[in-house]
Amino acid sequence: MERPVVLPMDGPVLVFGGPYSNLEATRAVLAEAARRGIPPRRIVCTGDVVAYAADAQATLDLVRGAGIQVVMGNCEESLAAEAGDCGCGYAAGSACDLLAVAWYAHADRSLDAGARAWMAALPRRIDLSLAGYEVDQFVILPERDGDRIVRRLARAAPKVGTAPAAE
Repeated sequence: MERPVVLPMDGPVLVFGGPYSNLEATRAVLAEAARRGIPPRRIVCTGDVVAYAADAQATLDLVRGAGIQVVMGNCEESLAAEAGDCGCGYAAGSACDLLAVAWYAHADRSLDAGARAWMAALPRRIDLSLAGYEVDQFVILPERDGDRIVRRLARAAPKVGTAPAAE
């Protein structure tokens, strides 16, 4: 089994997922991170950079060029391997299945060899080290002021001491 990447986080963290080839939304997320002063080393994309929307290569180029951390999603895995479908597991003949055939073919045609090599090299797991704890499962919960926070969900392996109680 591949050893997970552990990223030390020493300040605010932005975790987002599913850019889904949506170039404009991905630009907006990265602009908001910059506005808040969150550097690329503390930004994690949970995968599926390329999927349903129109700008597969451009979105991948933006994410790749931003130097943020990215976990391999099923879409990256399938496209890197030049698989026949996205591996989403939609029921055969369902609306999602039929739409996936179209977007996957578009994304597959749009990506260059460099994009596929980048996707193939992505880690399948990234753990975060926050305040001395390695967090491998988390959930994002909204706070009153609209900011996002990371809270432990399942397991935190403390480097020193014991894990704090969830708020």
